[in-house]
Amino acid sequence: MPNASSFVVPNSEKPYGISNIKASILIVLDLENLNYDSWRKLFQTHCIGFGVADHLKPPSGKQIIDSDEWNRIDSIVQMWIFCTIFEPLLQMVLKKVSSAHEMWSDLENQFRTNKDTKIIQLDNELRTITQADYDIASYCTRIKSITNMLDNIDSIVPEKNIVIYTINGLHPKFENVATIIHHSDPLPSFLKVRSMLMDQEQRLKQIATPPNSSATSSSPTILISEQQHQNINNPSSSENFNHRGGRTSGPGRGRGGESRGGRWSHNSSQHVHTPRT
Repeated sequence: MPNASSFVVPNSEKPYGISNIKASILIVLDLENLNYDSWRKLFQTHCIGFGVADHLKPPSGKQIIDSDEWNRIDSIVQMWIFCTIFEPLLQMVLKKVSSAHEMWSDLENQFRTNKDTKIIQLDNELRTITQADYDIASYCTRIKSITNMLDNIDSIVPEKNIVIYTINGLHPKFENVATIIHHSDPLPSFLKVRSMLMDQEQRLKQIATPPNSSATSSSPTILISEQQHQNINNPSSSENFNHRGGRTSGPGRGRGGESRGGRWSHNSSQHVHTPRT
């Protein structure tokens, strides 16, 4: 049993040098993501490296609890916990009087409670997931998120099962590529399946929205332009096409391209002069 005189915090100066715990513990603990196991591993490894892992265990004597050095280091470990969990969890574990060990235990209880129920819920969601209106990227991201949460609560999903669940929930328009994947031996990886589906999605988009075709000589604009060009070069042409206020050919053309006393209309065989009113 250690006592106050024999108690020494290993590397006791190291914890005081941590200014940004999030740079060392990249995962923020969240009830929604069920990432407790990953967070716990990172946090515990960090505490071992800085010689303060004993603060995650039950204190082993009143002398240690009453030690000023112990309390200072314990407060630092508590602050590390505060900074690496989301606020809803913080409200659950924050007490008027507590230790790093009590907070550590409360968090474990919070995530270990009803673990089997959560596994059943997530597994059922994965088995029945459908693409619905999601694009392929969003659909695959959702599947990966569910499998990650199951991994975090010690329920690892085999990759071939992930692939099967993915193609089973696809929109019917992906039926061809889904059939190819389903009959592959061995089944491709989830990342390969995602890539194949995204390629097919892009092809379907290109088919649905073909590129704009360039203007041809059969377009109305080109026809008008060609007709006007012919009229200018051939004033005696039997057919002239003119817009109101535009250039005309033949007798009666005034300054600025205006026809005198009226406007020209197009007729298949002759010019008809319509007086202005």
